[in-house]
Amino acid sequence: MGNEDFGLAKEFLAGAGVREFLPEGLPCDERYKRGDNRWRNSSKEEQAQVLQLLQTVLSCPLTEDCVTYRRAPSPLGVECLVLDEQEQKLYTYWLEGGMEAPYGDDLIIYLASYTARRRDKNAIFFSHHDLSQSQASCGAIASLIPLIPKVGLWYLRSDFFS
Repeated sequence: MGNEDFGLAKEFLAGAGVREFLPEGLPCDERYKRGDNRWRNSSKEEQAQVLQLLQTVLSCPLTEDCVTYRRAPSPLGVECLVLDEQEQKLYTYWLEGGMEAPYGDDLIIYLASYTARRRDKNAIFFSHHDLSQSQASCGAIASLIPLIPKVGLWYLRSDFFS
C-alpha cells in the first residue's frame, strides 16, 4: 500500500474520539464516545483492517460525484450536515457499496462520531413544513442556499453542537 503509517486513518479516528489516537492528556469527550467504544471492542485484526480500509478510502482524491451533505435528525426537524473533505470521501464510499462491505458498520460509527465532534460544523436546518413541501435531495436543496435570505423558512447555522 505504501502508506504503512496510516496517518490519514489515525487522524480521522482521533477526530472520531478514539482515545488511542488522541494526543496524550486529551480526554475523550464522554458525549461522543461511540467511536472509542467501537474501537476498544474490536479485535486487533479488525482494528488493522479498519485502519487499512480508512487509509485507502481517505487517500483517494475527491470526485465530482462525492456526497457533500448528510441528512440527520435535529431538534428543529431535519438538517443536512455540510461534510468536510474526509467525511465526503468516507460517506460516498459507504453509500456506494461500503455499507455492504466488511466493516461498513464500523465506518458509519466512526463517521458519525467524527461529524458529531467536529467543531466547525455547518448545517442547513429544515422545519417539518419545509420537508413536506418537497422531497428534494440535500444536494438539490443546497443549491438554493443563495436564496436563503429571500425564503426565510430555513437558514444556515454554524456550531450547533458546540
